[in-house]
Amino acid sequence: MRTDSKHAIRTRQYLVFTVAICLFQAAVSQAQPDLIVVDQWEESGWVHFKLKNSGTAPAKAGHTTGLAVDGAAADSVVVSVAIAVGGAYEGSFPKYFWKCTADGSHTVVVRTDVYDTISESNEKNNSREETWICDVTAPKITEGPKATSITQTSASIVWTTNENSDSVVKYGTASGIYKLTRSNQLMATSHVIPLDELKSDTKYYYVVESTDAHGNTVQSSEHTFRTLAEQVDLPDLYIADIWLQNELVYFRIGNSGSASAAAGHTASLYVENQLKATHEVTSAIPPNGSVDLAFKYPWACPNPQPTVRVEADSADVIEEQDEQNNSRQEVLPCEVETLEIASGPTVEDITQTEATIVWTTNQSSDSAVRCGTSPGQYTREKWDAAQTENHKVLLDDLTPGTQYFFVVQSQNQSGTAVSVEQTFQTQAEQSLTPDLVVDSIWQQDNQIRCKIKNIGDGPAAANHRAGLYTSGRLVDSAVATVGLDPGETVDVTFVKFYFECHDAEHVFRVTADIDDRVFEQDETNNSLDWTVQCDVTPLRIIEGPVGRVMTTTTAEILWTTNKPSDSNALYDCYSGIFGLSKSSSQQATEHTIHLLGLTPGTVYQFKVRSATDDGESVESKPGYFRTPPKGHKQPKILDMTFEREPTDFPCYRITAILDDVNGVDKVEFFADGSRLQTDYTPPFQAVFAPGIVRGEIFRPWTIETTVVAGDGIASMAIPFEPAYECNEISAEFEYPFRNETFYIPGETVPEGTEIPIRVYACMRSTIIHDAGGVELPPGESGLRLEFVDLPLEEVQFYVNSVHVGTVPSQSDHRYEFNWDAEGMRLGRCVLRADAVANDQCIQTITQDIEIEQGEPEIEATRQVWREANAFRIRLNIRNRGTVSYFCDVVRDNVDGLQPIQDSFDDYSVWTTPSAGGRQNDVTLDLRSEGAGLYEIEAHHTVRLEYYAIPVQYFLLGASKYEIGEEPVEVVDSAGSDEWTISCPCIRTEDDILLDDEIDSAIAGSDYLIITNPDLCASEFGAAAFVLSEMARLAYHRNGILGYPFGVGSDDPVWIRNCVKSWGREMSGSDGAAGGYLSNGYLLLVGETEILPSWTVNTTDVDWTGGSRSTEVKYSDLPYGDVVSSDNVPELSVGRLIGDSAGALMQAIQSSLYTGFDRSYGVSTSGDEGATGNFVGRARDVRDVWVGQAEDGGIMAERARTHHWTAYVHKDQITDGFDFPMDSGDGFVTANLAGYGMSAIRVEPDTDEGRFVTVDNLDPDSTPFSGAARFVLPFASGDALTSGDIDGDGVDEIVVGNLGLNRLVVVCDPPSTTSVTYLGFDAELEPWDVIACGHLYDTWTKEAIVVARPIDGGTVDIYEYADAGGAMAWHDQLDIPFSSYDGLVVADMDPNNAGDEIIIGSDSAQRIYVYCEEGSLLMEIPCEPYTAYDSLVGGDFDGDGADELAVLIDDVTDGKRRLHIFNNACVTYGASGWELIKNRSSLIYSRFLECEGARTTGGSGTGTVTCDDLDGDGKEEICVAHVGNDRLYLLDGHYADGWMDRYLALLQDIQDRIDVFVLNGHGNPGYCSPLGNGQVATLSLTTGPLVFALSCLTGNYEGTWSLINSSGALETHLDGDDGIAETFFQQGAAVYIGATEVSPSGNNSTAGPAFMQAWDPSQTAGRAFRDYRRGRAASGDAWWEFWAMEYNYYGDPKFGALDGGISGASIDEPDVSIAAAEPLPSNPEIELPDYQIATTDGKDHVTIPGGDVLIEPNTPMVPIYRVEWEVPPGVVVQNVETQQRSGLQTDIGLVLPVAVMMIDALNGSAASDVEPKPGWCPDRELDWRIIPGANGASTLAVTLYPFEYNWQTTESRFYKQFVLDIKTLDSRVRIDTLFTDSKAYAPGDLVTTKLWLHVEGEAQDTFADTVIRQYGSDELIEGLLLDDLSGLVGTASYAATWDSTGAAPGYYYVETKIVDTAGQILARQTALFRLKSQE
Repeated sequence: MRTDSKHAIRTRQYLVFTVAICLFQAAVSQAQPDLIVVDQWEESGWVHFKLKNSGTAPAKAGHTTGLAVDGAAADSVVVSVAIAVGGAYEGSFPKYFWKCTADGSHTVVVRTDVYDTISESNEKNNSREETWICDVTAPKITEGPKATSITQTSASIVWTTNENSDSVVKYGTASGIYKLTRSNQLMATSHVIPLDELKSDTKYYYVVESTDAHGNTVQSSEHTFRTLAEQVDLPDLYIADIWLQNELVYFRIGNSGSASAAAGHTASLYVENQLKATHEVTSAIPPNGSVDLAFKYPWACPNPQPTVRVEADSADVIEEQDEQNNSRQEVLPCEVETLEIASGPTVEDITQTEATIVWTTNQSSDSAVRCGTSPGQYTREKWDAAQTENHKVLLDDLTPGTQYFFVVQSQNQSGTAVSVEQTFQTQAEQSLTPDLVVDSIWQQDNQIRCKIKNIGDGPAAANHRAGLYTSGRLVDSAVATVGLDPGETVDVTFVKFYFECHDAEHVFRVTADIDDRVFEQDETNNSLDWTVQCDVTPLRIIEGPVGRVMTTTTAEILWTTNKPSDSNALYDCYSGIFGLSKSSSQQATEHTIHLLGLTPGTVYQFKVRSATDDGESVESKPGYFRTPPKGHKQPKILDMTFEREPTDFPCYRITAILDDVNGVDKVEFFADGSRLQTDYTPPFQAVFAPGIVRGEIFRPWTIETTVVAGDGIASMAIPFEPAYECNEISAEFEYPFRNETFYIPGETVPEGTEIPIRVYACMRSTIIHDAGGVELPPGESGLRLEFVDLPLEEVQFYVNSVHVGTVPSQSDHRYEFNWDAEGMRLGRCVLRADAVANDQCIQTITQDIEIEQGEPEIEATRQVWREANAFRIRLNIRNRGTVSYFCDVVRDNVDGLQPIQDSFDDYSVWTTPSAGGRQNDVTLDLRSEGAGLYEIEAHHTVRLEYYAIPVQYFLLGASKYEIGEEPVEVVDSAGSDEWTISCPCIRTEDDILLDDEIDSAIAGSDYLIITNPDLCASEFGAAAFVLSEMARLAYHRNGILGYPFGVGSDDPVWIRNCVKSWGREMSGSDGAAGGYLSNGYLLLVGETEILPSWTVNTTDVDWTGGSRSTEVKYSDLPYGDVVSSDNVPELSVGRLIGDSAGALMQAIQSSLYTGFDRSYGVSTSGDEGATGNFVGRARDVRDVWVGQAEDGGIMAERARTHHWTAYVHKDQITDGFDFPMDSGDGFVTANLAGYGMSAIRVEPDTDEGRFVTVDNLDPDSTPFSGAARFVLPFASGDALTSGDIDGDGVDEIVVGNLGLNRLVVVCDPPSTTSVTYLGFDAELEPWDVIACGHLYDTWTKEAIVVARPIDGGTVDIYEYADAGGAMAWHDQLDIPFSSYDGLVVADMDPNNAGDEIIIGSDSAQRIYVYCEEGSLLMEIPCEPYTAYDSLVGGDFDGDGADELAVLIDDVTDGKRRLHIFNNACVTYGASGWELIKNRSSLIYSRFLECEGARTTGGSGTGTVTCDDLDGDGKEEICVAHVGNDRLYLLDGHYADGWMDRYLALLQDIQDRIDVFVLNGHGNPGYCSPLGNGQVATLSLTTGPLVFALSCLTGNYEGTWSLINSSGALETHLDGDDGIAETFFQQGAAVYIGATEVSPSGNNSTAGPAFMQAWDPSQTAGRAFRDYRRGRAASGDAWWEFWAMEYNYYGDPKFGALDGGISGASIDEPDVSIAAAEPLPSNPEIELPDYQIATTDGKDHVTIPGGDVLIEPNTPMVPIYRVEWEVPPGVVVQNVETQQRSGLQTDIGLVLPVAVMMIDALNGSAASDVEPKPGWCPDRELDWRIIPGANGASTLAVTLYPFEYNWQTTESRFYKQFVLDIKTLDSRVRIDTLFTDSKAYAPGDLVTTKLWLHVEGEAQDTFADTVIRQYGSDELIEGLLLDDLSGLVGTASYAATWDSTGAAPGYYYVETKIVDTAGQILARQTALFRLKSQE
């Protein structure tokens, strides 16, 4: 026996000899196998089976076993291994999932060898049939449960079920929390579970469960019982009687208890349920005694039947037998006294302007005085609602020297009392002067108050203002609303200023009459200074807390605070819950809380809180202690078992068999005295690898086990000797090749002919070593397995079983031998090589060759080179014959690599992947110029090349990589002359083994591109093209591929585990070996049907308006979160989306073949909300680009900003045309005879109209000089309109002339000329409005409509004679019309013939549409519609029907609104007239100008009309602006008009756009302002990056939901033709968008911030990862939601100007986490100065390189984030501010408030919200730890240097910070934490296993494990805390969670190892999933 003393080795032995083979084959010919099915069973839903070979010969592999259920074929599986004689095989069916859905029986048949592949001795016994019973009905509880036999410490729970089932009771002392369980596994229908060790006089909550034999469980609802109290004598107070006596309420209080009631308790009196009086009982009351007492309350009868109630012991001072019988209530009838004035009224303190009226009443009542200057006529009233009997009312603001008459009145529930009239007279005026001073200043709560006093000799008038100053600045003011007579005072409160102590001393000054409104005797004495001393020392815990165990059931918690405060201890034995508490209200600095009733032998966690009387509080971090056990019996070890592990080196699992595991603390395992492992949870096991312990393997060992159970210890030692195992011997022929033919001239090999033979052979060994310098994922051991090749003793060579030579050991493992083949005859020869490691370990290999005589023929040789991550494969096809060979195709094959399809001059490369993409057939299609076949001339060689990329698979045994494993096929044109040539690649041209080269390619790659080939094929019909393009991208981007498919491929957790497994050997993007999981790239190819996305539960976010989001669908962020389940991505993740293979390939090609140079950017704003900020969105992005261009390098060509509302203007002329107008001028547009369409200005001072045609309008100078003109009587208040009133096809101009009281008509040739006009009598008044329109379908001309506000509104209709010269009144309609209302005549109702009369109502904020007869046809809601808004109507879109336009003159946030209403835009619904969706539009724009509509009675000066000025068939809205002297033309065709112009601009620059940012509202198919249709018109040839900062723009599936304000779930199905896919179709390379509704404030911040952070040398994917990583790690729920919902689509390696391909050497990494700077303990941070940008009246404050705080209803203050790398072994415990300095103060800033608006759902302004009072934010910093790879982590600290008080507009900025970072050097390492499965059904048990080790001495620790929801981090459940005492060396620990009741979704287990002081020593997480039962 030979052993290796240095390494742990596993050897496979192959003793195969030629003679043995022959003998074995002869034996087989006489024997046959016989397969039978011996068992079949279901486990976790899968059907398993066991086969046995009962025959006399082995059963070969490849036969099929099938499953049939109820007669139908369900699944089949190929048995891939041979089954020896007497051997067995176990398997399962992978595609059929067994699930019982209803009660009943099923026939299950398993048949082996279903296709009779195996010839058996008995073909009739291959099937096994079983009947499986399905029982899915849970038992029913038919009676109970109920608690019986209740004592002080015990009870029994009984219930009955309708079928046999087990018994479980879960119970506890809090509702819904059942920490205790008792059970009985006996199956029965009558259930009794006794409960003991209960606490007396305690209420218990419990549920029962019963589970039948089929696993169906029923659980009862919650029930309760209370244990009996300890028998003690207690009093029992009650009220025996209540009565009235001597106007007092008497009562008798008695004691019916068994003990005296001590004195000092209180009785309370309630009258009509209002507390009126209390009475303290001052003497004890003996048992059965009583005492009569009276309340000192003067009885007043409130009503005839008042209710009186008396309660004994109302403060619960006395502990009683019955606390429920203390009250008695009675009705005491009485007579109600009527209200009367008892005295007065009298007049006091009469001055010049004031008098006080005084009177009394016999009952409490209110006070009112009515007065006037004439008898009986009271013009003034003063009222005070306060109820009193003594009334006093001050009458002020009286006239000096005036007699007043008055009466007083009082009222209450008894009635009203009124006095007789009386009089008084005020004093005459005197010339006296007041003098105001500040008498005193004080603080009340958080407000400053002061007293103003008049020390002069004259009265001070009311409404003078006092000011509050600090640091010389006015911070608030308050008005004294009352006048002050000499000597009087008034208290005023500064309500705006919110005072908080921040400094030790605050100095304030209050000044009276700061506006000098009061003329005073002394104007210099108005101020008073006031200093406030503050205790700014925060409440701190300066010592402790410490948990000190007293007994097995008691402990005490001790701590010290720096200030007196109360004491509160929270504790529990379950992690993270703190469900128990005990407190003391006593204020103290030394705190002690005694805990009683603890459970023996249990670990508890605790934390303490203390609060001062003024509300200041402090809370500690958690601490831990363990109570001693009650006592243990002596543990006993029964046995130890050893089980060989399935590893590549000898490894054994040792299990300690104990008589009882209860009470066992731990089990320690030793080998020859060396500690192996400590296990803290059963089953107690250890892993023993002999080669690791001593380097020796196959020798006797002494294995010792020690059990610790409290004070009891037991040990056992037994011998163990591992069975000898051979090392694996690897041997293969390098040449000759398999089946290689050697040609000879004759029939025997001539003399001197040698055939070289070379074999590569070695003994494969596995050594274990520490992976120094390699970055590892968290939880992965630093030990690494390394396969090494050891030399053999020799290799023996045989030919046809004849020994021909031996080659001794070779260090390079190559054994070469030249065989002298002289004399060999034609035919096959068998070469054999015996690779000898030792006498027991021999590997035999054979190779056939042919010796033939014949013509020369085709041969093929192969060459392979590795080029970084790719393999260049060359086939050399040589014709060694004498004639040409016409070749059609050459077929090659690769296994584990993905070839790249390509086309060259002479041949094309095509691939055919197998299922799963494992193997690829490569077809090299040759072609000659002008011919279909390729001629290979004799003695010529054709070289054919293609590239292939390694692929990773997540399957056992999938590490196989082969190039040319199958022979190469060379096929001629007819297919008759086909050559099959073996030329596998063993080594590359660099003489390196292919497997080693594959490993190097994988190790050097930093980019993983993955898809599911099978699902690609099923979705698109074929996968070859997609897989090839993926390989092409990988070739250019230093990537490799990954194909996750099969079972688990629909689970994103499983796929992420694949990525983690594959990435462990890959490089980081910085070139660091093994660093992929820290910063690699990942590309997902395909939508969620191919590679599933994640649905992640997030922290609930509540939107303004009441809706709520609770989850994010279609998120890809978790794919990048590969280190820890903290939502913070390490990988740069992208996804390719599209509904076809071509769409996926388009995105790849746009990434590779692009003109992207980041020189041209377009930022478009489509925001429609008034709160949205065009400048703060699109323009802020542009400003970033402009700054980058100035710095040089990028964005140098152009940075453009677009806002869609600018295109509402015709031709985007936002500044309009020159159109001089004076105030009072009129404006109208008309199609005039002889001139055409004209814009007309009417001048009241000259009575002339001047007009210019449209062609003469000019932006700079419109030529009015010399323009055509006409005479027109017109004044500034006259009405003005135009229309074709005579039906001649051209317009006339109509004036309603108020001065002439006539309707005047001009421009009607020949009836009028330029100097003549026609006038017609009409009764006109100011506010009358006129309009023209086709009111009657029988008229060819337009009617003149006059709307009048007189008599509530009338409308007169006039008809103008066709030939002119006559005007006839036609009709009058009663239509409501008032001043400021608007009038237009237009066709808005398609069901009504002719136009309608349309009134815009100022009062109703609605538009009313009437027919020509005055009937109301419809109402159009229009909010707002106010005075001076403009209402016009016309055919804006050229569809033949009119639209309405309302231009609002009011400005909101620098913008105006333009409403567009399409015809038939409303419907009448349940709530009245409602707008129809998409039939109206609202435009907010800063590009709209309006100065208020000109009216005939008001002050507006502007005029708005509509006409088709440019002749395009669509009418424009024409706005004449007097103030600007401009004429603006707006396109009312909202839907397409502006877009046509905007798209033309985009199309003009489409071939230059590198970065395209969109800001606005969105949905899956739209990102304002662009929809799918508009994007489809663009050709983005540069391959830009598109960032759509809007809701749902990245939701490629079109399905989304949220919870609305009513609490209901709204689900939207918008279709899967998303705008993201459209952008890719048009050439975009990258698209970033949101899958859910998105917060507008965060979007506004993200655009410019991302563009600023994206370094030119950085890939877009890395830049987005870094930005999203910072957001996800911010600790802000809104930013975490934002980071989760935004996905990156496209190649994440796109966009770096240096090409973005990471090709750093893996041998010399540039960056390594291990080389990071040490974490400073007291870092000093100096911040840049903050900057202010003012927009729309708001000051946006930012810190360069910082961020902005976005919290709902909170001012948006700047913040700053810093990060440090934390090396492995260092655990951050706390971060605090040690010092802040460099204070800068300011006042007057107006910061915006964060309003959480949903972009997609809110199109209007949000209502203003008021932030909380005081300073914001209320914290100095936040910090969190982001886990990294190999135990390293990142400390992220968010500083809050800027504090703001919105009430006073004060701000404070701290420029310097010094931090105090508390760390701990931990010796504890968690090697790995995992769950026993990655996916569970709800209700399954989730078992988590932890492996850890401690360096150095033993340490007492605790395991703190919780279950959290992934995404929101919500605590789902805390597991029982566990004690890991004496932790040393390697240890393991397990915990189990019952997932019953948990919803499907993603969760993670978090385990912390803490010491007794609560310090965290190590932390790790493991993700798992609860799958839906569906």
